[in-house]
Amino acid sequence: MAFPGNRPYLPPAMRTPIAIALILLSGCNRPATSPDPNGLVSVRWTGAVQGQLAAIGAGRWCAADSLLEVVAVDSITDHAVGFSLLMQDSLRPGQHPIVAGSVAANWRPLGFAAFRWASDTALKGYEATGGTITVSAATPASVSGTVDLRLRLSQGIDTVNLTGSFTTVPILPASAPCGRLVKIRQG
Repeated sequence: MAFPGNRPYLPPAMRTPIAIALILLSGCNRPATSPDPNGLVSVRWTGAVQGQLAAIGAGRWCAADSLLEVVAVDSITDHAVGFSLLMQDSLRPGQHPIVAGSVAANWRPLGFAAFRWASDTALKGYEATGGTITVSAATPASVSGTVDLRLRLSQGIDTVNLTGSFTTVPILPASAPCGRLVKIRQG
């Protein structure tokens, strides 16, 4: 089954938070570049596919769950990257180990990430299997840092390594209700 434009349909078998992020990314349309580096998410990937993305990112902060979500979409190439970081208790600098969405993790800090690669004939979703996102600066209004991820094709064996940075990405409050559906009890 294919969407108009001969892009293959991604089946609903991906039942992780990353799959939801990939679906949400498909409806986003943001400017591809900005003369000002503020808000810029710049990444390169190598492996089964190679390329780069430089797009304006948008962040959402869910104070109820200490959860930050950042998404950047290149509206020209339709490539996208997104990540969710579960903070210990507040938005602050630090390293966040990245795990696959299927991992039942009950520790913090940690994160999840996804990458969408598109061509004229294919649309592929990659889910992070490991790596680190480092938040180097955080304020209530913006976040900056670096990404170093290993990702695997959601329905295949192809892998990519993705590295880069995000610079002063603006943060807005997330709409309520926000956060995880099921929260791990602390203590």
